Amino acid sequence: MRNFRNSIIAIIIMIIVSVLSLFVVSMLSYTYNWQADKALIGITLTYIVTGFIGGLSQKVIDKEQKRMGRKMLEAMILSSIFMCGLIVLSVFVIQNPLEVSSRFLMIWMLLMGSTCLGRIL
Repeated sequence: MRNFRNSIIAIIIMIIVSVLSLFVVSMLSYTYNWQADKALIGITLTYIVTGFIGGLSQKVIDKEQKRMGRKMLEAMILSSIFMCGLIVLSVFVIQNPLEVSSRFLMIWMLLMGSTCLGRIL
């Protein structure tokens, strides 16, 4: 139950960070008239920063000493839950069709890697 509560808090922090950073990227795109490629770089960096902050927040919240493998497993589960939440939001709320592409998988792996890095550091 304690790990579940810690994961929920970390996901809420990830949501806040992603909303704020996407707001910054959209303001910069509008202000500087960025083309799609620059905006996509900003969005990709948003997912990397969100994962890193989520891993750091999970590390700070969790006071127990755990082995490296356990920390990485928790970080991968956290990032997968966050990504599944984004998929559910996209498919059911915004009604976008789900397209599993190489870009989608790359962002998921970057999110997992940055979450693991934030959890371990």
